[in-house]
Amino acid sequence: MPTWLKRRKVWIPGALALAVALYAALGFWWAPRLVRDAIVERGGEALGVPVSVGEVIVHPFTLEMTVRDVVVADPAQPLLALERLYVDFELSSLWRRAWVFDTVRLNGPFARAIIRPDGSLNLADLIPEPDPATADEPLPALWIRQLVVARGQVNFADHSRRQQPERQLAPIAFSLADFRTTPEGGGFNLRAASESGELFEWQGRLSLQPVASAGTFSIKGLKARGVWEFISEQLPF
Repeated sequence: MPTWLKRRKVWIPGALALAVALYAALGFWWAPRLVRDAIVERGGEALGVPVSVGEVIVHPFTLEMTVRDVVVADPAQPLLALERLYVDFELSSLWRRAWVFDTVRLNGPFARAIIRPDGSLNLADLIPEPDPATADEPLPALWIRQLVVARGQVNFADHSRRQQPERQLAPIAFSLADFRTTPEGGGFNLRAASESGELFEWQGRLSLQPVASAGTFSIKGLKARGVWEFISEQLPF
């Protein structure tokens, strides 16, 4: 056997092994740092408030990512928080010409929503000003086969009303199946409960281009006291 052929049998596997090792090192070590910096620095800059992140895990071979303990604003009084985000990215995105995710799961999301005395919503402060240069650009092609939200919680208070009602909605569960950023959208199911046992359910289809939804909404166990606190100032008695 020629010497050059023997050498090729040695250096080709060696080069492949080195490439795999380099890819693994970048995926397990560099990618989590990149994700953390993007959330903390770019996220904080875009929202205008501090953002902190706990653990970030990236599996470069399965294209899975887990992010834990995301907190927006003061950790003692967060505006938004998330216990765990799990994302399963699909390699088929390369030939489908779209960002394809098999699963996106959010565990323990939290939001503190307050209507101020002037009627403004505190969470609206986090929405950045729209860029006129990108206002007419279409949404990026996105396909999520399954999106699941579990154990969500929203603390809501309305300080614009005389009685200043407060409510806690928990647990909140939301699922979205086969969703695309195209007119057909995807099917969704939203379920939330209040601390007094009131149950809210909404299911149907949701699309973002254009923004539209259709389905059924139901309320069970609604308490008259809660209705009175929120709409008493609009009633003639």
